[in-house]
Parts: sequence; C-alpha cells; structure tokens
Amino acid sequence: MGFYFLIVDDEVQIRRGIEQGIPWKDHGVTRVFTAEDPVEGLALLREQKIHILITDIRMPGMTGLEFAKKAKEIQEEIRVI
Repeated sequence: MGFYFLIVDDEVQIRRGIEQGIPWKDHGVTRVFTAEDPVEGLALLREQKIHILITDIRMPGMTGLEFAKKAKEIQEEIRVI
C-alpha cells in the first residue's frame, strides 16, 4: 500500500514545484493531491484518506496552523509538514 499526500498552498508555483519536483513513487507515494486554499484542502480531506499533509503557513482566510488543526480533527492519523 502506498501513501497519499496533500499539498495545500495558495501559490501555484510552490504547489507545482513540490508536486512535480519530488520523485514521489520512489518514496512509496501513490497519489499526490493539491489544493490552492484551505477550503479546497478540507474538502479533499473529507473525500480521501490522506497520510501526509504539506501546508503553507501564510494563506488567505486561514493560516496553515489553523488548517492543520482542522485536518487533524477530520483525520487524526494524518502527519503534517
């Protein structure tokens, strides 16, 4: 079984850079999801089992720390970077 990753960042270049710049399959990652804001990220967390979350700290509407807390409420076992 592989891992599912979620990248949440409001800057498209950062999001794409992380998504495309890492050889995910070499690290056992089966799928990488991306979201441009915390609202989209929370919707994905309700639909998919995410193992690891990478989030920006400064985003409009909700900080990455607030988002990480909400993510943990939805999926207790998620790891946050």
